[in-house]
Amino acid sequence: MSEYGLNIDKISKINTNEWYNIMTNLHKKCVGKNLLLNANLMRGSKVYNRLLALLVKKLQIFVKKILIEKYNFN
Repeated sequence: MSEYGLNIDKISKINTNEWYNIMTNLHKKCVGKNLLLNANLMRGSKVYNRLLALLVKKLQIFVKKILIEKYNFN
């Protein structure tokens, strides 16, 4: 991948514009159209994980409220 300008060691240190430019160049060179999609999904997984954690936390709070109302638990 380094021949296409993608250094795996620096992948977490690049900004979004650099990432977009690298992936656009790969796409233009026909280096797997799925690579662009998979890379975007990898970068988006951090956001997904945060949203999932937030959803679980809200679900815990919701269940706790129901238990308190129904059984008067404190």
